[in-house]
Amino acid sequence: MTSLTDTLKKITMKIDNLDVEHGYLVNSSGKILFKTTDNKERNVWIGDKLANLTSNVITDSTFIHNHPVNYFVGNIPVLSSLSVNDLATNAAYDMNATIAVDPVYIYTVKRPKSGYGKFVNRTFTKYYWDISDKLQDEMKKQILDGKLNIREYEENLEHLVAKQVCTHFGWIYSRTKNPYSDFKISLKGEVLQYADIPKWIKQSKNPNKKKLIESYRQKFMAVMNRNPELKEFYDYPKK
Repeated sequence: MTSLTDTLKKITMKIDNLDVEHGYLVNSSGKILFKTTDNKERNVWIGDKLANLTSNVITDSTFIHNHPVNYFVGNIPVLSSLSVNDLATNAAYDMNATIAVDPVYIYTVKRPKSGYGKFVNRTFTKYYWDISDKLQDEMKKQILDGKLNIREYEENLEHLVAKQVCTHFGWIYSRTKNPYSDFKISLKGEVLQYADIPKWIKQSKNPNKKKLIESYRQKFMAVMNRNPELKEFYDYPKK
């Protein structure tokens, strides 16, 4: 007999490295209630399908979907935890859990024993984006101050936002390594050509900006010198 854990494992292994989002609603017994895709990289809408189900069926269910890794800053993959819409939909429909998977992590939000309480989307959304703006500002400053690198920023920003938001509302959130994937993030740092350096770094008034950009230039040129056959593909400014 198939269990919920078995079904979620099979789905994760099937969708964690797809280029567009696919979603599945699964009940507590591991039965797939529906599967869907909008064939988009950053969206899969399930409201119309949930409308066809009774509230007790939805409350018992877990929604699992993938977050494609299609966005990069230079050679750095941009990883995305549960989005504001993922979290809001989960609470608004009183689902047991919502899961997002990618080749690196599995992100989960679960209903606490006390329930989600009275959910007000406007209040929730404002809090989410306030936290997102605050963490972005803090982490960008850490990058310019040399205390954080861009890889860590792109890997953890949405995760830290989701974690702080869920803690505030008393929801159960976790991020675990995806045990079914062999995808690896390079720990050698970030190698960015000038065009890949984020605009907010180039436009910053932080006195460390020039030093940071120069460090990226040196790393990039070191790669070009080791691999001269690549030079014809890049246009990089001299000092």
